[in-house]
Amino acid sequence: MAAAAKKTRGRQKIAMQRIENDDDRMVTFSKRRSGLYKKANELATLCGAHVALLIFSQAGRAYSFGSPSIEPLAQRFLNRTGPALPRFEEARRRAKIDELCQRHNEVVEQVDALKARQEDLRKVMTWRKAGLDWWEIPVGEMNRDQLRASEFLFGEVAAALDAKVKENNNNNNFGSSSAAGSGANLGGAGGSI
Repeated sequence: MAAAAKKTRGRQKIAMQRIENDDDRMVTFSKRRSGLYKKANELATLCGAHVALLIFSQAGRAYSFGSPSIEPLAQRFLNRTGPALPRFEEARRRAKIDELCQRHNEVVEQVDALKARQEDLRKVMTWRKAGLDWWEIPVGEMNRDQLRASEFLFGEVAAALDAKVKENNNNNNFGSSSAAGSGANLGGAGGSI
């Protein structure tokens, strides 16, 4: 079989020289700028580096990227002492504290949920010690979740009973129709003799 011809030119090596067509140059600038931002972000994320990127387009527009922010990094570069950096560190510390507070609140909610579950289990154990099964638990002593669980369990029991009744009815109908059918055959056979 003949190989199918390529429909696109694919990735090609571009000569490193000024692009003469204005539209092509603007598209390339936009794509390459996005690629630079992505690489700068990867460097900051993977290595924990502070990255500042400042780009001026041919039209004079300024584009910047900074991780964590361009202002403190520019001040640090210009002053060489970095008075703005401690403010960044304080902001980073506050963000970390906020994150830890949020985690703490989530853990407290989980502990509260476990305590409520423990109380439910304690009630169930008390009812079991009293010789009560789940269907015998006083409804007035149940919370919303226990009521829903009981409703579900009662539904399961009802469905199982319904299936058993249908099975018994099918077995009874099959047995009576078999006997009636065999008697009819015998009668038919007896009548012809």
